[in-house]
Amino acid sequence: MRNPEHVLNILAEHSNESSYKYERLYRILFNEQMFLVAYQRIHAKPGNMTPGTDRQTEDGMSIDKVHALIDSLKSEVYSPKPARRVYIPKKSGKLRPLGIPTFADKLVQEVVRMVLEAIYEGYFEWTSHGFRPHKSCHTILYKQSDIQAMLERYYNPIPQTGKL
Repeated sequence: MRNPEHVLNILAEHSNESSYKYERLYRILFNEQMFLVAYQRIHAKPGNMTPGTDRQTEDGMSIDKVHALIDSLKSEVYSPKPARRVYIPKKSGKLRPLGIPTFADKLVQEVVRMVLEAIYEGYFEWTSHGFRPHKSCHTILYKQSDIQAMLERYYNPIPQTGKL
């Protein structure tokens, strides 16, 4: 099995080549190591102990279940389970619906996200900050304030009392 970091780096390198055609990406989902990396990333986030419709949490995940998940992907019989619907109260008093997938579905989603991110991150403009790793609306606001401060320093007001 290939190292997930190596696989993702190769995908990212090819994203700079506009004529490159990706083939057999689905096979990346057969890499057990990719699922272990996905597990580590999901495990680090709070709230992932919430059970899905199957009432399983990350504590119930094992290497045997990962193998069964990979086998279902290989045989093309994998189908995500329905998400468990809960309602979170908003400040306005209304309820916001929230879908909680099963942990196995979260793992598959994370592996797919890692692959797609490696491929498409190279296509995005540096000014694009929405839904990207280490970027958000807050990072663009910080950049905007840095640019504004730089412009204010560069275009200091010209004193009106002095001679030119």
